[in-house]
Amino acid sequence: MPLVESCRPVKCNRVALGRVRPYLPGNAGYGKFKPMSFARKVWHLIVAVKDGLSLVFLLLFFFALYAVLTARRRPAPIRSACC
Repeated sequence: MPLVESCRPVKCNRVALGRVRPYLPGNAGYGKFKPMSFARKVWHLIVAVKDGLSLVFLLLFFFALYAVLTARRRPAPIRSACC
């Protein structure tokens, strides 16, 4: 794949397939706030919480399965018939 290094009138990002995207300084005119960066951070937080909860529930499930499989029934003690 040919890569484009630069173009003379405007600085350009290095892009595959010969397509050139112009480099816009200053976060593309949004200042310090990028609209998608907040959504991306929220999405990563939601995914992290989901991963943590799934790990906890998997650990609880396998602990309960282990407890059920290793539990032994003990027979009731024999009591004498008299007093």
